[in-house]
Amino acid sequence: MTWARTAGMHLEFVRLETHTYPGVGSNAQEVINRQLADDYEVFIGILGTRFGTETGRAGSGTEEEFDRAYSRWEANPESVRIMFYLKDAPVRPSEIDVEQYAKVLKFRERLKNQGVLYRVYEDVDDFPNRVRLHLGMQGPEIEQLFALNDASYSTNQVGVSTASEQTVVGGVQAEDDDLGFLELIELSSESFVSATELAQRFTEAMNYVGQRAESRNAELQDTQSSAGAADIPRGRRVINRMADDMEQFVATTGPIVPVLAGMLKAGFDAAGRAAIIWTDFQNDDKGDIEETLENVRSLRESIESSFGGLATFRATVATLPRMTTPFNRARRSMLTVLDSYTSEMTGTVDLAHETQVTLQRIVAGEAK
Repeated sequence: MTWARTAGMHLEFVRLETHTYPGVGSNAQEVINRQLADDYEVFIGILGTRFGTETGRAGSGTEEEFDRAYSRWEANPESVRIMFYLKDAPVRPSEIDVEQYAKVLKFRERLKNQGVLYRVYEDVDDFPNRVRLHLGMQGPEIEQLFALNDASYSTNQVGVSTASEQTVVGGVQAEDDDLGFLELIELSSESFVSATELAQRFTEAMNYVGQRAESRNAELQDTQSSAGAADIPRGRRVINRMADDMEQFVATTGPIVPVLAGMLKAGFDAAGRAAIIWTDFQNDDKGDIEETLENVRSLRESIESSFGGLATFRATVATLPRMTTPFNRARRSMLTVLDSYTSEMTGTVDLAHETQVTLQRIVAGEAK
């Protein structure tokens, strides 16, 4: 990961898969500790539902590596940065090791008590973008760490140590460095504009099918005679037309969700990488950054403004009675699309906020 040619350095992710080799010690973690030593400036810890295997010195390898980083921080807060992430995605009960998860929860409380501000994430695909954004927000501070520790290194690189009981950080260090700042900022801006348009199309489709449902409900009421008797065949036809409206909604919005997810991933990825290399530039022209910031704001506002109506609409669809086979199938398909969209947008709002904060710091001159 390139970082500030003006500082003459780049980030290198230090992991046991890439920076260790077979060896012998009191246990495997002791070999890892000896080979990796403390040649890093940023420690990134990651835990899911598994805590790991005891090492004899700590409850797991991740905890032991955290302890080593934390001891460095206690001795000299300027020597290392600590970033900890906890995964909180839905997991099937059969896949959870209760004893392991209890240790994770206990460690989470320990982090709180030790003054560690950790972040929780749900989407594995979004995780690399979050890390980039958080590293970008600390650009000047990490440069200072490099300056303090530079005397002990033979190459100009900042080490980023990752400790994890799960393989979720692969995307963080593997990226294409060919794209430049201007291309990245243009890509992110275009992606956010397109994502905003898609989100608005989804909302418009939802409003339309809601209006159609009101019309169909009025038609259904007309099938009742003044004496209260229902014209069942006519009522069935109205309900099936309502099912057709719902299927049309699914056909229109279903394809939007994966395309929107792709747009968002590309946009946040490009924005995070642009933030990382912004310090390469010596000029104060931030027009492109400001434009991207405005696009992120628009995206976030568009999504947040739809949440209230989305939740109400979803609840209404979920409580509709099971009336005919076509209607029941359309209702189930509609709920699937709504839940998929809600899940995607919930994570997006959080990531959009972090991207917005990073870009605001750049515009304010705090990330240079």
